[in-house]
Amino acid sequence: MTERELKQLTELLRTNHALWQKYLEPIINEAGVTFVDRVILDNLREDSFSTKNDLANKLGMPHQNLTRSLARLEGSGLIVIQKKTGLDLRQIYLSLTPQGKLINDKINGDINSAWQQVSRNIPEQELLSFMSVLYRMNSNLLDL
Repeated sequence: MTERELKQLTELLRTNHALWQKYLEPIINEAGVTFVDRVILDNLREDSFSTKNDLANKLGMPHQNLTRSLARLEGSGLIVIQKKTGLDLRQIYLSLTPQGKLINDKINGDINSAWQQVSRNIPEQELLSFMSVLYRMNSNLLDL
C-alpha cells in the first residue's frame, strides 16, 4: 500500500471507531453504564472471575484507570469485588452479579441490532471477508 492509502486506512479506522462509539452511546447509557463500563462487563462475562490486573492487561490499560469504573459498577450492583485472602491482600477479584449478566446481555442484544442496522446494505459475503481481515490483523498485532 502507498503512504497515501495507509493514511486513508488510519483515518477510516479512527473515524469508524468514533462513529460506532457515538452510535452505541445511547444504547449503553440507557443501561446506566459508560462505554468503558460496558467493555468491562463484556470481558467479565467471557471470563467469569478475573483479577483487576488481568482485566487491565486484556483491555490494554493501566489497572489504576479501571478504579472509577469498577467502583461505579460495584455500587450499581453489577459486579462483585473481592479481596484475595492470603499473602497478597492487594490482589482483588472481579465477577459479574446476576444483574450484571442481565444488563450485559441486554446491551449485547441491542448492539447486535445496531450491527444489523449499520450493515443493512452490505452483502453478507463482504461482511464475512471483513471479519476475516480483522481476525488476521488481530493475530498479527498479537504476534508483534
